[in-house]
Amino acid sequence: MHFGLAGWSIHRRFHADALALLDYPQLARDEWGLEAVELNSPFFKARDGEYLNALKENAKRANVALWGIAVDGTGSLCVDDNNERAQNIRDCVAWLDIAKTLELSYARFNTGGEREPSADEIERCADAFAQLAKEGEARGVMVCIENHGGLSATPDPIVEVMKRVSSPFCRTLPDFGNFAPEIRYEALDKVVPYAAACHAKFREFDDHGHALDTDIGKIKNIFLRHKFDGRLAIEYEGAGDD
Repeated sequence: MHFGLAGWSIHRRFHADALALLDYPQLARDEWGLEAVELNSPFFKARDGEYLNALKENAKRANVALWGIAVDGTGSLCVDDNNERAQNIRDCVAWLDIAKTLELSYARFNTGGEREPSADEIERCADAFAQLAKEGEARGVMVCIENHGGLSATPDPIVEVMKRVSSPFCRTLPDFGNFAPEIRYEALDKVVPYAAACHAKFREFDDHGHALDTDIGKIKNIFLRHKFDGRLAIEYEGAGDD
């Protein structure tokens, strides 16, 4: 397995303008000795070629790989208004173009929808991700579903979308901490077989550095059982010093 830094770990720095995205790769190496990062769409100050090329060059200068991007704010991919859903898909495709320019391997998009989705919502979501998978394949970028609320709050709808899309360019991005605690391990066991990458999320540690809210040994065994040997982006979401 390969470890990198998820940008959301330091979201407070970005939101406070204490850190520019262009400086993120060097910070990951200097402060934590990490050689790869995941990006987040809200932290982009621009999307033009000059800005994207500067980010690429800064990452190369720091010898830090740009893995992928977690995209927010593109709207629901389950909404029943066809025109609205089509626009939301186009908004996602625009980020796939950015991912291609940055030579990223994946882009995560939110499903939207209800926690207990109807069959129609699942079908609309699967259709949207099938379209995105085709667009991603044309650009060499995988599209990913994270367990991130809405339809994706529980594992079975995610698995159903995976089965219906049935494309190597549509994968999951499991997050250690986003499933409800009472279903966490069973749910991860269902979505990890489709994983392209992962958010290794932590919120609280004891004085010895052991996670207090997650059984990391149990999670590790799930990933090993499914022969996952991919990318784990460390995502700290706790209080205090990031």
